[in-house]
Amino acid sequence: MDRILPSNGYLPKEKTGRAKKIIELEKLSGKGVSQIFIETPYRNQQLLETLLDTCHKETYLCIAIDITLDSENIATKKISEWKNNVPNIKDRYAVFVL
Repeated sequence: MDRILPSNGYLPKEKTGRAKKIIELEKLSGKGVSQIFIETPYRNQQLLETLLDTCHKETYLCIAIDITLDSENIATKKISEWKNNVPNIKDRYAVFVL
């Protein structure tokens, strides 16, 4: 039996590769397996923009920012909801979960 590991670490830096990987992860998340990934703080905004452009509007995305810091913020919303109010997460520590 194949095991699906939900922790993915860093996604590809290049936009096309990143979008392709996001599509894969979104499919797995639709099978009931949450997919966890990270990015370097200076590329977080680019990753978020790719997520918003690539994922289906009904897909849930959790963004956990600055975990354990006073500025901690963890929110889960549908992609369509994130698009209505895109946070600025550049240069902040973040974990993403589909």
